[in-house]
Amino acid sequence: MNFIEHSKLSQCKAKLQPTISSTCEPIGLNIAEQTRHFVEHTNMLNTFIPPISTKENAEKWHKQAYDIVNTIVNQRQELIHQMIEIVENEIDILEKESRTIQDKVLQTKVYNTEQIQMVFERDIKPLFEERKQFLQESVIDQAEV
Repeated sequence: MNFIEHSKLSQCKAKLQPTISSTCEPIGLNIAEQTRHFVEHTNMLNTFIPPISTKENAEKWHKQAYDIVNTIVNQRQELIHQMIEIVENEIDILEKESRTIQDKVLQTKVYNTEQIQMVFERDIKPLFEERKQFLQESVIDQAEV
């Protein structure tokens, strides 16, 4: 990867970082809070000495635990949806940039359509694929944080 490509990828990451943080961080924090709540709930269940009416209490505690886990699952699905949307938006931007470059080159009439396709395959497509991979890795890294 040359300096220009690395610079472009750094710019992409710099633009992407705030988007990922602002979109995904609140959901991630909520998931962490719900997970802590679930652990506390489970620990209380493990140390709980039930009164005589155990069936009603057991059903109530089971439902509460189920609701907490269901909330966590729903929020994880929302987080995945947000990450997919971010990746798709960035890919759309990259595709638009690619078409713009292709149009500009064709307008200069330096290349015919066949030559522009060769240049695209040789120069632009590898960079595009590299940025897509970088984008996916960035989103995955952010999700793990």
